[in-house]
Amino acid sequence: GIYGPASGASSGKDRAKLLQAQPQQTRHARRLYIGHLPPDLSEDNVHEFFRDSIHTAMNKMDPAPEDDPILSVYINVER
Repeated sequence: GIYGPASGASSGKDRAKLLQAQPQQTRHARRLYIGHLPPDLSEDNVHEFFRDSIHTAMNKMDPAPEDDPILSVYINVER
């Protein structure tokens, strides 16, 4: 997506407000689909991996427990 003056969202806080205002309309854009996971991998393993990866990418050395960017993880074992 485009961020900045052209999009009307000039900061992270502005984008967060937009996401909070329209959660159902932006849900598809915030969903991540991953295939070919090992069968013994748990939802907690996936959650921990992505949470730690996001914090590392954002250079957060000691984030607070409530500063978790992952809302939920679901593994569809039927596929």
